[in-house]
Amino acid sequence: MKSLVALPRVGFHRARAASKRGSKSAAAVRPNEYGQSSPVANGEKMRTNVILVDYENVQPKDLALLKEGPFKVKVFLGPTQSKVPVALASALQPLGSNAEYVELESAGNNALDFHIAYYIGILSSEDPAAFFHIISKDTGFDSLIQHLKGKKIFAQRSTCIADIPYFKPTFPEMPEAQINRSLTPRCHNMVFSGRLEI
Repeated sequence: MKSLVALPRVGFHRARAASKRGSKSAAAVRPNEYGQSSPVANGEKMRTNVILVDYENVQPKDLALLKEGPFKVKVFLGPTQSKVPVALASALQPLGSNAEYVELESAGNNALDFHIAYYIGILSSEDPAAFFHIISKDTGFDSLIQHLKGKKIFAQRSTCIADIPYFKPTFPEMPEAQINRSLTPRCHNMVFSGRLEI
């Protein structure tokens, strides 16, 4: 049995407390779909990846992956989760001020889900280039994510930290795929123009 401890030095606040709204200068960032940005004229900047953990639904074991990189983590705890396992506290502590617990004060159907949606709204207005990763098995987030994508806000749901696009390498296309892709439209046009027999 894992020991439980009171919340560590990582940032903590109650969900009803007003969020800090700091003014950040909008840097010219050209983000890609993988949560990274390309170099810009005034220096290089990585896109901020905001990890929102639905701790009632999933308890990720791979939080240590977030030690290095452009991550901000918010762990949402239900009203009955007043203590966290040592493993969770140890994984978040190296993130310092980039990690925070958000404790709900009252229970309700989908209460935690609504809090996550609220924080995405606040944080996306502060940093429109951020990539939001909801860590949950709850497929109810999928319609929210679809809506956010329609508003040009990068968001996705994963069941574990390792599944977020930041940790997925992108590979160049195989030469065969490049050839097939370049020939397909030409062959398609030849078939319909009657110049190619099948």
